[in-house]
Amino acid sequence: MKSAVRVVLREDDLKHAASIGFRRQMENLCNGLSHRFNFPRHNASVAWGYHIEAAIAEKAVAVYLELPWNERVGDIGVSDVGSHVEVRSTDKPDGCLIVHETDRSGAVFVLVINNEGNTRVLVGWICGYEAKRSQFWQEKCIGRPAYFVPQDELHDMRELKA
Repeated sequence: MKSAVRVVLREDDLKHAASIGFRRQMENLCNGLSHRFNFPRHNASVAWGYHIEAAIAEKAVAVYLELPWNERVGDIGVSDVGSHVEVRSTDKPDGCLIVHETDRSGAVFVLVINNEGNTRVLVGWICGYEAKRSQFWQEKCIGRPAYFVPQDELHDMRELKA
């Protein structure tokens, strides 16, 4: 990962982000909401972890870019960080950045790997319009086609901060 940046989060940042992930999952449960894009249904513990890890990844990007984190709960129309940054996370070291057809083409998408305790690895970034190329279009999960951008196609994180 030539362009990867490691962000070490403080304990209070981790706790705060985890609480936002918790609130997002509670919002879904209380309102009978399901995941967008036909995300595979898992047991409850996986859903809780998904929201918590996603929120922590968003916080890591906000810390690195020194932009406000939009701690939204129940409002999926707001960018994750600042006015135009969307965060996608995975626990797979070789995972792809996933962009959906309905995602904003003008947004910047950042891939984060969530597998190092209080450290998050910001792999790289890409603009939505760059990600939405036919070569990346796949249906890795039945009923969930999307653009799967390999890590070697992402821009260097240091260029985004510049």
